[in-house]
Amino acid sequence: MPATMDDRLKEIGSRIDRLQESAKAAHGRAKDSAQERVAALRRQEASTRAAIKRANDRQAKNAAEKKQDAEERLEGLETKVKVTEHAMVADAAADGKSFANAVRGELAEWNAYFGRAQKRISSELDELQASSGDSARKLRKRIDGDVDGLNQSMDKLASRFH
Repeated sequence: MPATMDDRLKEIGSRIDRLQESAKAAHGRAKDSAQERVAALRRQEASTRAAIKRANDRQAKNAAEKKQDAEERLEGLETKVKVTEHAMVADAAADGKSFANAVRGELAEWNAYFGRAQKRISSELDELQASSGDSARKLRKRIDGDVDGLNQSMDKLASRFH
């Protein structure tokens, strides 16, 4: 039986707890960086929890959209936790090989995340081509938001390398 969104969020919370303990044990700049990452994860966890709560409200309007939003937030949080796990290993790496392996892990997680996002948007585009009227307008607005989100992520990432 697949895990519910609440179950997945609980598991993610446990992983963040472990990251928080690791952050407390870190030293110097690695400690500051780890604590900032964990704080960001906690904020994203709270936002995701609220989205799941809205999605679980069976009497809410736009229930399918709210469920999709919650699922996407949960997927994003799962990715960020995985990336943070790798990043904290990289920060603590004592040698080049360990550092390189941890960074490769980060990159693999981001690659998988962006691949899933592209696949989801492509599927939405196929759906858009087959729709019309109000549903087409709503779907186009969602696709625009998804693409904007990817562009913002790309811009943020690119700024780190320039």
